Amino acid sequence: MCWVRCCPGFPTPCARCPDSRIWSHCCSRAARLPASVWIFPWRSCSVNIPLRKLSALDRRRLAPALLWLVATLAACGQSNDGYPLLDGGALRLDQADGRLTFINYWAEWCAPCREEIPELNAFAAAHPERVRVLSVNFDAVTGDALREQITDLDIRFPTLLVDPRSALGVPPPQGLPETLVLDRHGQLLEIRRGPQTRADLEAVLARAER
Repeated sequence: MCWVRCCPGFPTPCARCPDSRIWSHCCSRAARLPASVWIFPWRSCSVNIPLRKLSALDRRRLAPALLWLVATLAACGQSNDGYPLLDGGALRLDQADGRLTFINYWAEWCAPCREEIPELNAFAAAHPERVRVLSVNFDAVTGDALREQITDLDIRFPTLLVDPRSALGVPPPQGLPETLVLDRHGQLLEIRRGPQTRADLEAVLARAER
């Protein structure tokens, strides 16, 4: 049960909070928001909102925006050493030793991602001198939890700890899996949406090398 204590002196009570007095415009805005994210931008109001614990569905809905925010902030302070990797070290997208870069977005709960991972593993293993395949966790999981998920999905290629989408000018993915394809200079070539087979990836490589 959320409650709001708002500015005194306004004649219109809030329909959702009958004990408070608030601008009707403010109430109409609140009515369009879920209870967990009621936001009132008026400095003169005092708002007290006990947030409920986010459900798994809420976390999935919020993940793209949070991932985009984290990536944007991280990209602003990106060091010359490049993007940090889960297992240590870092890499630069613009220093690929003449290879194409495939950045795959996945999540533990994504069934098509699980089907796609073996295809990516095989593709990466077949062309170590022509491509590098990287992973980014969609849910921004970190530490041991991320390692456990990588083991569970049998991901055999490096995982980035910072999402490069913002630096590449790419908005958050609207669905999973999704794979960004970069040229040898780290520039975006194309976005592959949905699960990819090894044949799909081989075709992308062949087109890029023409």
